[in-house]
Amino acid sequence: MSSLENSSRRHFIKSSAALGVGFALGVQLVSCTENDPQSDSIFKPNIWLKIDPNNQVTVILSKAEMGQGVMTALSMLIAEELDANWHDIKIELADAADIYGSMATAGSTSIRTLWLPLRTAGAAAREMLLETAASQWNVPVEECSTDSGKVVHLVDGDSLSFGELAEQANKLSVPVSPMLKQISDFKLIGKPVQRIDALSKVTGAAQYGIDTEIEGLKYAAIRQAPVFGATLKSVDNSAIKSIKNILSVVHLNNAVVVVADSYWQAQKAVDALIVQWSDSPVSQVSSSSIKKDYQQLVKQAGTLEYEDGSRSDKQVNHSLAAEYEVSFQAHATM
Repeated sequence: MSSLENSSRRHFIKSSAALGVGFALGVQLVSCTENDPQSDSIFKPNIWLKIDPNNQVTVILSKAEMGQGVMTALSMLIAEELDANWHDIKIELADAADIYGSMATAGSTSIRTLWLPLRTAGAAAREMLLETAASQWNVPVEECSTDSGKVVHLVDGDSLSFGELAEQANKLSVPVSPMLKQISDFKLIGKPVQRIDALSKVTGAAQYGIDTEIEGLKYAAIRQAPVFGATLKSVDNSAIKSIKNILSVVHLNNAVVVVADSYWQAQKAVDALIVQWSDSPVSQVSSSSIKKDYQQLVKQAGTLEYEDGSRSDKQVNHSLAAEYEVSFQAHATM
């Protein structure tokens, strides 16, 4: 077993081929600073996680939580390989940075692209904690194991929490190709757990971008053309003259914007404006008209895109027909 290295961990290490998607496992966290007096006591083996002396494990999330559950699912990948106590997990949203690779959240790709990087990050941290504990006990690392946020000496039952090992673990080099668990050994992945973000959302404690407040912040509310292709013709501001703290009314090509000291003032004002819009080639388009168009189009002969095998009409003894509909929807977030 190698002893602890008296060298700084704050440097780039070679990226692991095991990560598979171009992530550098040991790159320093964006939020870490050299001038932070508590920096050495917080274990930060890679850009994906950190462990405080109080045993809190913070997972750095590079994907957007939009109700699909990535806050919980991605944290499970790290917690599984780290053998962390699930109740010690906390989430921190990553700053926008190239070191995280693509931060886009789309196409059901979060788990697929981060399956190996996050598991590898957790496994690397686990190996470092094992080595740190073994060194403190002066025992072979093979006699040590991890369980629920602790390193345990299998021979005499001694244990140390991850938090107790954090500062010394910082002095080790980050393993490039740590051993990952076999699927049969999973304790968290594939098991039902309570969502990390559920409580804060139902109690109103969760913070969103719209909750951000800074000194001198002004608010804008927008009213857009009711149909595609329409443009702004005229705006009558007389109805909002009695509303206080309206700073500006901005005319755009296909929208009008009101700027005010508060969101509610801006929204109330923009709703009260008397606005006229130009006609548009699609002004009369509706869900009903779109449905009729589709019904006509489906009657037309289509184009063969793929064919595999052949059959004759005589071989068809039974036919099944079904019609499916979905209304036009805008794929846009609030």
